[in-house]
Amino acid sequence: MFSVALLLAAGNVKCEQLTQPASVTAPTLWNDLPLHIRQAPTLWNDLPLHIRQAATLWNDLPLHIRQAATLWNDLPLHIRQAPTLWNDLPLHIRQAATLWNDLPLHIRQAPTLWNDLPLHIRQAPTLWNDLPLHIRQAATLNVFLHIVK
Repeated sequence: MFSVALLLAAGNVKCEQLTQPASVTAPTLWNDLPLHIRQAPTLWNDLPLHIRQAATLWNDLPLHIRQAATLWNDLPLHIRQAPTLWNDLPLHIRQAATLWNDLPLHIRQAPTLWNDLPLHIRQAPTLWNDLPLHIRQAATLNVFLHIVK
C-alpha cells in the first residue's frame, strides 16, 4: 500500500515512506489500462469498414454534392436574374402606392376621424337604445338575449 523511495542526498542514503494509496496512482503500464481502452482502434486498419469508407476528401464525396452550386455563377440563371434591387423589380410593383402621397386622392380624402364622417352616418343608430322599438322587441333577439344573460 505504501511505496518506499530512496533518496540520495549528498551521498547520504535516506529512506522516506510516501503515503499515497495505490488506487490513486495512474496506470503506467499497458496492462494497467482498462480493456475497452486497450482494445480501442489505434490504427487506420483497426477502424470499422464503414468508418474507413466514409467520404473524407472532396473526391470521395458523391457527385451531386460536388456539383452543388457554391458560387454565384454556379446558380441557375432564373435565380441569378431574380430582382435583388429596386430597379430590378417590375414596373407595376415599383409604381404601387407605398407612401401616403402615393395613394389615390379619393382614398387620401376619405374621412378618418368620427367628426369627418357625414352627419347621416354619425346619427345612424349604433347602440341598442338607438334601434327602433319594433327591432328591439323582436322575438329572436329577446330569446337570444335571455339565453346570453
